[in-house]
Amino acid sequence: MKNIEKIEARAADLGNGMVIRRALPSRQRRMVGAWCFLDHAGPVAFEPGHGMNVGAHPHTALQTFSWLIEGEVLHRDSLGNAQVIRPGQVNLMTAGRGIVHTEESLPGERGLHLAQLWIALPSSHADCEPAFDHYPELPRWEAGGSTFTLYVPQTHAPAPGSASQPPALLAARAQPPALLVAPAFSGKKALVVDDDVRNIFAITSVLERYQMSVVYAEDGRRGIELLREHPDVDVVLMDVMMPAMDGHETTREIRKEARFADLPIIALTAKAMKGDREKCLEAGASDYITKPVEPEQLLALLRVWLDR
Repeated sequence: MKNIEKIEARAADLGNGMVIRRALPSRQRRMVGAWCFLDHAGPVAFEPGHGMNVGAHPHTALQTFSWLIEGEVLHRDSLGNAQVIRPGQVNLMTAGRGIVHTEESLPGERGLHLAQLWIALPSSHADCEPAFDHYPELPRWEAGGSTFTLYVPQTHAPAPGSASQPPALLAARAQPPALLVAPAFSGKKALVVDDDVRNIFAITSVLERYQMSVVYAEDGRRGIELLREHPDVDVVLMDVMMPAMDGHETTREIRKEARFADLPIIALTAKAMKGDREKCLEAGASDYITKPVEPEQLLALLRVWLDR
């Protein structure tokens, strides 16, 4: 029998008395099979009025396995899911090409204990469609003084509206995700730079529904001029494929001005080729989204940057 390798977990205090212990990756071992992160949160007893509150953040090319031991947590994501997870239950979130989610304790919940394992998707599946599955009951048995739980994931997420989906999930899909209806948008100003007026109209229509104001330009040069005229712009949505001055060059010019060094710039492109994201980030973009832009995905991404 091989020797057992013991890995010491690193601890990080997230506030409100909540401590995360991360065993993977470590100096000793980066991964175990496909497992790339292994986290243990709690147990923790929250003070009145406090709890777990993880704001909207993106995942890509990962699968997250969350197993609740104590407490109750509400999961929301950019696919429109709103699911409460309770002790003994599992949430399985497949990020694939990209998903944004939040996690928060239910009102009045005073404790939390959670195990979370992250799987690095193989390259053949890293760009798959995002999905979310909830497993309310898992088979268990006892032997030798220990309790064992069997988890066998389904190969494909159930189709929206299928009988196998939890009722709470069906109800959540029938209405806009609550994480998108947020004060983070109200009163904010966006600059849209795109040479296609149809894209400008579509994006403006979505943002104005959430009480955001929009200024727009149909080329990079005019985009830079507008930004100088409107220094109160909170975020820039930058088309990459534009004639004359493309989105990469426009972004680099904007970053040359110190006052715009931290301004969120989200690159929009109709192409989804390997390396596109890296090119956008190297040019100075804060994030990246492909066309056609899904309103929920765009709003969730905006919240990430407007909530900083």
